[in-house]
Amino acid sequence: MQPKGNKFKKEFIVMVSAAFGPALAIAVMSALQMVAQKHVAHKLSHKTAFVIAALGYFILTLFYIGYHREFLQKDLQNIVVPVVLVLLLSIVLGFFANILFFSILKHDQISVVSALTSTVPVFVAGFSFLVLRESLSYKQIAGIASVVGGLVLLS
Repeated sequence: MQPKGNKFKKEFIVMVSAAFGPALAIAVMSALQMVAQKHVAHKLSHKTAFVIAALGYFILTLFYIGYHREFLQKDLQNIVVPVVLVLLLSIVLGFFANILFFSILKHDQISVVSALTSTVPVFVAGFSFLVLRESLSYKQIAGIASVVGGLVLLS
């Protein structure tokens, strides 16, 4: 029989390792996306760059819909109005966040812009606590404080 601490340690390692690869891939893809967007920011207006990016997302979304058509047809039958309203709100917020991102990208260094926009986890933790009633551990609060401290040093 394994000691209780070893079981927890194994479960924690499996949980972290399962999330680590995809999270790292997301971080690398997001970094490459930001660098590409910064490169384009000097060649196009932020309005044009945003519209081209939006059209690209739309085209990729059409391919995604085509690939997952059967699943989506079944899932859409279970949709309720409050879920749609929350989703529409998130779309509007994302839309304006992207417009702001493209507009500030032209005027600042990508390292500064990406650091400032990387405060998203701080706001997610706060809004999750307030809206979704998720709990925050002392370690998470300390992590948030260190992010805010890093931003103070950056600016």
